Amino acid sequence: DTFPKARIIFKEGNHDERWEKWLYVKAPEIFDDAEFTLEGRLKLGELKIEIVKDKLPVAIGKLIVLHGHELQGGGGVNPARATFLKTMANVLIAHCHRTSQHTEPTFLGDVLVSTSQGCLCGLYPDFARINKWNWGFSYVEQDLPTGEYHLENLKIINGKVY
Repeated sequence: DTFPKARIIFKEGNHDERWEKWLYVKAPEIFDDAEFTLEGRLKLGELKIEIVKDKLPVAIGKLIVLHGHELQGGGGVNPARATFLKTMANVLIAHCHRTSQHTEPTFLGDVLVSTSQGCLCGLYPDFARINKWNWGFSYVEQDLPTGEYHLENLKIINGKVY
């Protein structure tokens, strides 16, 4: 309601992919039933939310959005820098659940920025009790004619947004 013209895209991540794998193994008879797809269960169509699957990138102008599981290997000490070294592009990822940023100028004077955002899930799940995760989220505004973008990568610390 607040942003009636906003385009909302659900970028499938590694945990989302597990749904179809589980369904295929446990209940192959209903695997191709639209009611049992992830988008069907989440009612994305009714909510006018697009889904991007199959590890495909999303472009917001000159910014590429990946979940992060598309890139082989972990995030390392600085997930944004690891992403930069793999892509050499302006990229936003979420997979590592840690806020970081890496900025590097090119020889021709362009500036490339890779960013990893925090998460909005529980910080200490059973499968990763000891980790370096932090809460956070990002939002992007795009200048449609030029493809330039403004990215805010925010952290949530002790209930406050920074």
